[in-house]
Amino acid sequence: GRIIFSAYKAEGGFFSGDVTYTREVANVGNGLDISSGVFSCPQSGLYMLSFSGETFNDATPTYVSIYINGVEDFLIGSYTTAERNDDYISHTWLVHLNYNDKVNLKIIYGQMYTNSDQRITFNGMKVK
Repeated sequence: GRIIFSAYKAEGGFFSGDVTYTREVANVGNGLDISSGVFSCPQSGLYMLSFSGETFNDATPTYVSIYINGVEDFLIGSYTTAERNDDYISHTWLVHLNYNDKVNLKIIYGQMYTNSDQRITFNGMKVK
């Protein structure tokens, strides 16, 4: 079967810490829990995942950590300046996941911003 999910956060303003979502676009396979922000892999395979959103800081970096089963896999980041205090993070990656592996994202430094015009999005699909 196909596994596809897409969710976004479009309210709340500035935030850091665990990335959660307020709206579900698709959740084929029911792997994503938007309230916790955790994707629990319903089928082993190769997955394409993506995350994007606006950072907002005054001359400091923002780092978003991607965790698999509670262990940091890698970081994505952005650095702003005093003259330009917002930026966008966007990253797409492939990862092999096993059944019931857990994937979540956390802003470990800095902050991001969301409202009805500035969405934070998390998408994924099983490709093989």
